[in-house]
Amino acid sequence: MKEGVFWYGTMSSGKSLTLITKVYNFRKANKIVDVFTFSGDYRYGVGRITTRFGKQSIEAKTYDENFSFKEYVKDKKIDYLFIDEAQFLKTWQVMELFFIYSLGICNVYCFGLETDFKQDFFEGSSALIRYFTRKEELETICSRCGKKAKFNVRVDKERNIIFEGKQIEIGGDGAYEAICPECLARTLQKNIKS
Repeated sequence: MKEGVFWYGTMSSGKSLTLITKVYNFRKANKIVDVFTFSGDYRYGVGRITTRFGKQSIEAKTYDENFSFKEYVKDKKIDYLFIDEAQFLKTWQVMELFFIYSLGICNVYCFGLETDFKQDFFEGSSALIRYFTRKEELETICSRCGKKAKFNVRVDKERNIIFEGKQIEIGGDGAYEAICPECLARTLQKNIKS
């Protein structure tokens, strides 16, 4: 039986590092592996998955909101399909991936954020949580106190948490931080108007 797994975590939780490690190990075991990343993520060059930890990097094919994974896998022999930045998938694409692993075509491993900086689910993440049989949280620590981080926040240059803005804004370590519930609650409490 094939499986669909969604590895999720906050910023800097090692999602890309985990993906690169798994791809390396499966290829070393002579498995046929295809890797995709979101075409709108150009931080390290389009079609590159790169870690923040030592800058390990691999090439990947890209997908956008119109890409059909069902059409891509048709008539191909693939053991594992890896998708980075899976939060940007559309629900219909997640449904295609659900059919791909459920009907035994290949294993599908997705990696991405669970929520945005406002703590709203991304469309892709919400669908992955509903349709994938296994979810694995990748943990990291709060950038402010060192406890377990659970939330992504957008920050300005002075590290003030920003609560406004568009959902998708591709950025690196300087634009986002991972924080724990307590640190988020303290910040929200200061910003609640009585």
